[in-house]
Amino acid sequence: MATTIACASPLEGKVEESIKQAEEVCAENPASAECVVAWDEVEEVSAAASHQRDKDKGKDPLEAFCKDNPETDECRVYDN
Repeated sequence: MATTIACASPLEGKVEESIKQAEEVCAENPASAECVVAWDEVEEVSAAASHQRDKDKGKDPLEAFCKDNPETDECRVYDN
């Protein structure tokens, strides 16, 4: 049985969406307040995605698997 782990988080999609929106807002007037706000949002969402990636790096894939499948042989815990 194979387990698939999703690589892209919902925040990654939000970053791409925010960038597209900022580009659209800034197309007419790059010096407008709306443009500045749009790029600030991109920066905030991008930082949140980066923090999420850093947080997820420390996770052991086996721990996540065992949390969902504690009955499997790979997840047995033996007492001494």
